Amino acid sequence: MKRLHWGLGWVLASALALTGCADWPRSTTPLLDARFGEALGQAKRQQSLPAPAPLSDEASATGSGQPTATEIGNGLQAQQQGRPVAPAFSSAR
Repeated sequence: MKRLHWGLGWVLASALALTGCADWPRSTTPLLDARFGEALGQAKRQQSLPAPAPLSDEASATGSGQPTATEIGNGLQAQQQGRPVAPAFSSAR
């Protein structure tokens, strides 16, 4: 029984040593492997927003980009009163 274990051990050890030196596994798609990750990079670039364009002199002279007093008042009123309730669903025709 011991002799079988030793023989099996030598076979496994030699097989592992030979596979370590072999040129294996060779890729079947070297052109795709060279471009690995490009699709992910392209998808990330397509989802990012471009930098905002600087304001022209005319646009910057009309306002500073801050909300007006009326807009602030409307926002506060909507916050205090809440949104109007939507009508309940009715199955009557």
